[in-house]
Amino acid sequence: MKKKKKSQKKSIIYIIIGIGFLLLALASTTFAFWSITKNQENENLVNTVCLDVSFTGRQDINVPNAYPMSIDEGTLLDPYIFTITNECGNSHYVINLETVTSGVEKSLKEEYLRGYLTNDKEEILFNDTLKDEYINNEKVIKTSSKAIKLYEGDLNGKGSSATFNLRLWLDENVEDEDSMSATYEGKITVTSNYQEVKNTGVNTLKELANTKPSMLAFDGKDVLGSDAGTTDNNLRFVGADPDNYVEFNNETWRIIGVMDNIEEENGNTGSHIKIIRDSIGEYSWDSSESNVNNGYGVNEWSISDINAVLNNQFYKKEAGGVCYRSNENKVTDCPKWEEIGLDSEARSMISKVKWNTGTMPEAYNASLITPIYMYEMERSNNKSKICKSDSGVCSDNENRTTQWPGYVGLMYPSDYGFATTGGDKVSRATCLTTNMYSWKNDDNLTDCAQKSWLLDDTTSQWTMTPSPVTDNAYSVFRIHSSGSVDSSTAYSARIIRPVVYLKTEVQILDSTDIDYGSINNPYKLSI
Repeated sequence: MKKKKKSQKKSIIYIIIGIGFLLLALASTTFAFWSITKNQENENLVNTVCLDVSFTGRQDINVPNAYPMSIDEGTLLDPYIFTITNECGNSHYVINLETVTSGVEKSLKEEYLRGYLTNDKEEILFNDTLKDEYINNEKVIKTSSKAIKLYEGDLNGKGSSATFNLRLWLDENVEDEDSMSATYEGKITVTSNYQEVKNTGVNTLKELANTKPSMLAFDGKDVLGSDAGTTDNNLRFVGADPDNYVEFNNETWRIIGVMDNIEEENGNTGSHIKIIRDSIGEYSWDSSESNVNNGYGVNEWSISDINAVLNNQFYKKEAGGVCYRSNENKVTDCPKWEEIGLDSEARSMISKVKWNTGTMPEAYNASLITPIYMYEMERSNNKSKICKSDSGVCSDNENRTTQWPGYVGLMYPSDYGFATTGGDKVSRATCLTTNMYSWKNDDNLTDCAQKSWLLDDTTSQWTMTPSPVTDNAYSVFRIHSSGSVDSSTAYSARIIRPVVYLKTEVQILDSTDIDYGSINNPYKLSI
């Protein structure tokens, strides 16, 4: 876990592309070739880390019918395909398109070009005309006149690679006579620099999973086989009482696990540590006036009462807010937020992410709510209100959402389910494929509930997932003290346990203590 001094290295790949455009011509041909130059300057001669980025791709690029065309036509052109592979170390790379005018009799302006760059996952990385706002990137080739940044990313670990598909064509709106018979010649440069990977908390926990598999388990493949599990295969603390305690906000919280593919508000996606606090008290998830769902609340997280105070008073550590513990907006005293709220250091570690608020596609059915099923449904586009009753319990007009950007949420039903190890009577694999409603009343399945550290066998806990039903619009999933997961009325007073995602750069400090992470010696965080 110790950080080591790393050396600085740079690798530059040149892909030379000559593209001739003849306005309204029937066809034109182009060519490309590439070469690689590398530069390694070691700061530490005793402990060096290599950087070797290799390139593979076709030796030519064809742009037939190079006349002005629409984006729909351009994106159907045969792409120039190239792959960058990291042979060792970790690297951050930048892909440029650099204009070369020497030797070109009449050079086409960049603004007339349109570029379309995708990766091997078919995600659009760059799709626009090559206009001025992209041209201010640092040039790699000193003799180039302009450099256009198409994309940048990371290749972490030996053998990691990225494959790209590049298409270039003439923009359909070109009318300038200067583009007649003009030629564009450019070079694609891929510049790679050594990227030191910090010993982040995410990496620390993933390393720990190799030494303590009984305490840290993945959602799926190692438990259920290659054709089961969740799409993300997150890493979670499991068992009745694992050593997952962490010092946060001058309190002891607990780590749910490492969640992959979490989307931040700015659109970046990555792995984040997810942590949960003990109860701040029993409160309504939501309440409402008597003329809205008969006063029983609205099962939409984005406008819920508990969301409002968690992401304002609790998050900001400020007095105030309105709390409820009954129907028809009957007010109760809130906690003393200025005492239990998040301080500035804690806030600096929290990432604002897009929380999933999807739910089941049909009316509540207890037999369906397995951990795996609920995980996928929580991340679905299914919305909660399918209420068909003519009574006042379906009277709210709130729009339902399936994502909500914010700092503080609650646990999901699947968090509770995936925290189990199973027991002597039933395996974890069986627990993950058995509905959690039945965990309370089956002699064997009670092991599933009792071996999940998120269970509180003294009281019920709210989750942040709405429950769709046909006869009301106020139901929300809860974790019952008996161990079951079922549907409950939003105005009811249940335990509230705040949950946050930590920023990707948050570190877990090193320790050689054998009880590190226990309740008496919780993990320490740094940013």
